[in-house]
Amino acid sequence: MSEPSLSCGPRADGFAYRFLWLRSFHHPIAVRLEKVGPQAVLSTAELDGTGGHAPGKILKQTQRALSPAEQSKFEAKLNDVGFWEMRRDQDRFGSDGAQWILEGIDNGQYQVVQRWSPGPGAFSDVCVLLLDLAGFRIPATEFY
Repeated sequence: MSEPSLSCGPRADGFAYRFLWLRSFHHPIAVRLEKVGPQAVLSTAELDGTGGHAPGKILKQTQRALSPAEQSKFEAKLNDVGFWEMRRDQDRFGSDGAQWILEGIDNGQYQVVQRWSPGPGAFSDVCVLLLDLAGFRIPATEFY
């Protein structure tokens, strides 16, 4: 996906969060929110394969600045889920579904949380918000 590593060292003047969505039968998607200095930027990558079988090559990449209101909305959702206190893994996995991975680095602290096809709740809310901010409109039949 040509995405940078978030775990390779602290950021001195900003933060970064990334949602990686690996669905068994649909395109893999990455949405990264990064702030360096005063401006937050949202970057996306979508591959043309499937997350569960053959990820494929880059189909689409975008980048845009976020408004302060959009950034605040994300930060509120992140706080709602208690991201920095969450368990990294869960004991539930499967062969057909989706791996949801949310990672972040802020103030020299790195965290990654992965869930298998999570149901409704604060964790999925923050991930779905990143998809919405990125302009992805996912049909209900492709949402798992």
